Amino acid sequence: MPALLEIRGLHAAYGSVRVLDGIDMDLAEGRVTALLGANGAGKTTTLRAICRHLVDTRGEVRLAGERIDRHSTERIARQGVGHVPDGRGTFAQLSAEENLRLGAQARPTR
Repeated sequence: MPALLEIRGLHAAYGSVRVLDGIDMDLAEGRVTALLGANGAGKTTTLRAICRHLVDTRGEVRLAGERIDRHSTERIARQGVGHVPDGRGTFAQLSAEENLRLGAQARPTR
């Protein structure tokens, strides 16, 4: 199955502190992917870098073959890629799946 989201050589830093050093991942359409690691391992930074919430990044991010790592955060979100930090912007009474489906309904193009 071809990758829907491809990440190649993703680097990110907060000032002079390097956090990501060449992350490569392929995420297939219709599959659940988990990003696991200890506190401070770079999970949130990886998601923030993919969505362009960080400006100090380099590497390639492709969505359905289209390079998006140079797009604005807003444009990436309109294409269906987003990050909701744990505990913020979600409805506690809904399951994780229900929260994701609700967010997807706000974008009828996907």
